[in-house]
Amino acid sequence: MMPDQIDALIAAHLSWRERFLKFAYTGKNDGWTSKETVGDSSACELGRMLASLNLTHAPGWSRLLAVHRQFHREAKVIYDLADAKKADQVDTALGSSSNEFILSTIELVHLLKELKAYIQSLPVP
Repeated sequence: MMPDQIDALIAAHLSWRERFLKFAYTGKNDGWTSKETVGDSSACELGRMLASLNLTHAPGWSRLLAVHRQFHREAKVIYDLADAKKADQVDTALGSSSNEFILSTIELVHLLKELKAYIQSLPVP
């Protein structure tokens, strides 16, 4: 994996998050995710790429996978609230300073940047 691919993964994750937040606040889903897949960390582009990599030796790898799973678990909770038209509960969930959805996004991007730095530090074959 090349470092610029990590940048693309970060961008894909942030794009997914923005589409998700749009759905959470408006209830409008253009078909990019569903109740069945929103909680599945292997269903998004980042999840598919992570599953294809064999970087178990990379520092922070297991934490990266765990945080990504947590992100999708939290997304599922918020999706269900939005799908049930519980806008006040969505606002409360996303507005909390301890919201795991937001905190996991921040940590995920940080861990991906650490992975990029690790890959850049490897000797070029």
